[in-house]
Parts: sequence; C-alpha cells; structure tokens
Amino acid sequence: MARRQSIMGFVLACALSLGARGEEAPAELARWLAGQVVPLASVDPAAPDDADLAAFGRAVGEARIVALGEVSHGESNTFLLKSRLVRYLHERKGFEVLLLESGMYDGQSLWHEVQAGAAARQASFGSLFYMYNRSVEMRALYDYVDRHKHDPRPLVLTAMDTPHGGARSQAGLLPGLAGFLRGKGLGALATGGGWNDFTRVAEAVLAMRAEPPAAAELAAFERAAARLDAALAGVADAYAFPDSSGFWRRQIDSIAAQGATMWDPARPYARDVQMARNVEYLADRYYAGRKVIVWAMTGHALDLAVHAARADGDGGGARSMGEALQRRYGDAYYKVAVAGHAGRHREFTDGSLLHVDASRACSLEAAWHAGGQPMGFLDLRGARATADGAHWLDSPATTVGLSYYADGGCYEGPLGDYVDGLFYVDRIEPAEMEAGFRFPG
Repeated sequence: MARRQSIMGFVLACALSLGARGEEAPAELARWLAGQVVPLASVDPAAPDDADLAAFGRAVGEARIVALGEVSHGESNTFLLKSRLVRYLHERKGFEVLLLESGMYDGQSLWHEVQAGAAARQASFGSLFYMYNRSVEMRALYDYVDRHKHDPRPLVLTAMDTPHGGARSQAGLLPGLAGFLRGKGLGALATGGGWNDFTRVAEAVLAMRAEPPAAAELAAFERAAARLDAALAGVADAYAFPDSSGFWRRQIDSIAAQGATMWDPARPYARDVQMARNVEYLADRYYAGRKVIVWAMTGHALDLAVHAARADGDGGGARSMGEALQRRYGDAYYKVAVAGHAGRHREFTDGSLLHVDASRACSLEAAWHAGGQPMGFLDLRGARATADGAHWLDSPATTVGLSYYADGGCYEGPLGDYVDGLFYVDRIEPAEMEAGFRFPG
C-alpha cells in the first residue's frame, strides 16, 4: 500500500520501450497465444466449479510461496480474481498463510484478535490498507477467512510490510516492544536516552511524517536500534505474537527501512528488501512448514534482476521484494501478474477513476484481445520451456504492460524473467468503495 509517488518512481525506474498504443498485435503472436491460453470462466470467488483453475494449480506445482500481483491497487475484477485464487490455493494446494501488503505489526495484531473471535474485516479497519478492507470486492476474502478461522487448518490472515500508518502500529507497536523488553529482563533498554533516541524517529515513521528528522537524530536512532537488535538476538524466539523476539527484531528493521524509503533518496528499494526479509522470516521460521501466499502490488512481486542496466538496489543489489525472494527460493517462488487490455481503475490515493488505454502493439495483452478471449491464464514458466514459447517470450519485441499509468512500465522480453504466470482480463473495472468511505487527505 505504498504512496503513489514512491511506487511510481519505482515502476518508472524500470520502464522499458513504451511502444505506440492501440496498434494491432502481430497475427503470429496472437495465433501462438491462442494455443497456450487456458480460458477462465469467472473471477467470482464463490464460483462453484474450479476446473478452470486446474492449469494454474499445475503451474504452481510444489511452490511454497505464491505472490499474487495487482497493477494499481484499484481494480474490481483483479480483487475478485485474487480472492478466488486465494481460496483455490487454500482448498486445493494446501496454502495456509496469506500475507497482505500492509504493516506486519498490524497484520499480526489483527490475526491475534481474529483468533479470539473478532470478525476479520471489522478488525482490519484503520490498520490494513484501506483499499484492502473498504473495497466492496474484498468482502468475500474476509468472509472466507471468518468461515474457516476455527477450522483445524484455517487461512491465517496477516501482513508482511513495513509500517504504513496503521492504527494498531501507531497505538501499540512501541508500547508492545517496551513491554516485551521488560518481560525479558531488558527493561533498562525501554527507558532513558537511548529509548528516547529510538522512539523519536520511530514515532515519525509510524505517523508517516514526510519531513525527515535531523541527521543527528537519525544517527542516534540507528545506534539505539542496533543496541535493541543485539539484545533481542540473545532472546529465544517463541514464534507467537506478541512473545516473539524475532518478530520484534523485524519491527525494528522495518521501521528503519520505511524511514530510509521515505527520507533517503539513495535507498528507494529499502522497503522492498525489508518486505522480502519479513516474508522470509514468516515463511521459514514463524510459519515454518506452511505454504504462503503474498498479496501485493505487481511492482513489488516481480523479479527485476533482468534489469542489468538499472542502478544497484538495496541489500546486495535487490530492487524489489520479488527479486530478493527469487534469489532465496528459486522455483519454489511462483509470481503471478494480472494484465488487462483496456478499461478503468480507481486511483488509490484520491479515489479518482482513471482510464486504462488500449494495450500496446506487440504486447501479450493486444494479442490476447485480438484472440477474442475475455479472460484466461498463461503459464509463462511452462510455455517458455518450449521452442515457440521461448521465441515469443524471450523476444525484446514482445512486451507486457504492468502499469496502467502513463509514466509506468511496459516490460519487454524475456517476460518469464519477471513473472511466472499471467492472468488476463480484457476489460479492467474500477474497485467499488463502501458507501461513505472518504479517501485520506
């Protein structure tokens, strides 16, 4: 749930070859694509038959982390489709944990409350990204979580992002950390000058203040954060909220990463790298042995390693969460994007309705549209393994548009280096907001 400025700066940085819009796709590409695409019958999360998702299930295979991308945070049919895919992955593929692109503390606090009996959607208000709980299309996801929350194998609903102004984070993160320290005999770290140095900057991050602290304050924060992390490293991890040393270490790191993303132009990817570290901790340790779904903007989920010409990223060169996760998990990480030919989407910063122009020439979307299929799925990873598939998907002439903004990204081949699976919806529709909802600012 990034602010548009930071997301669009991220996407623009990796934009390539913005071709002319609305031109006819090459007939050869359209014919090849028609033979590869599996039609999708519905985006409805309540669809009674999931036979049309069997190809998606085979493509996922034995992957233990599946990332479901979205282009703009404001697409009705994308939200519905992703909710349907979550249900399918939970019921048919054994996935048990859903990580939303929202603050990690907010997500863990939310799930703790849901387990105690709270309704998931109501508990998420003011904490999770508002497009994820105030969009009408998202209701089905929360209803599904509630129906299964007391099952032997519930769908855990939580989050993996750095702090983004959630009410739970602002009210409870720092008091919760102080309480944990006191409970482990480390109360001296939660008082005095060092604690004040840490909380002064942390409170600014949690409130999403645009004005950066003074350099001396940031340096004092970094020293205090390092002392806290070193102390917590010596505490055994119980892997249960809120009694988890590893969880609190990730909160300290996440506060620092979000601050760097907001205030340090030299570290635009710090948030993405921290998201990946949070996912790794949750998948490998906190929820060890469980399969994980990551719900995020496509720009975070895709692998950007192919962009050799881009500036070095944060944390060893990574430029996106997906790039870092791809390095860590290889083929066990399966990343999915949703693309459309034309339509409208809702701008998540102010609620305005923006047009999605007709797809670019030589793009998969244009070829898909030319074939006349309104919805479908393409396993890029599998198709690329064939000679014809490699010809089209590895060609720089073939593109896919993963941004609906005029200054966004049109990604050129090899497309399989970015994403593994692609869902197509011919006409993008804007998310519908609940009556009475007002966008912030």
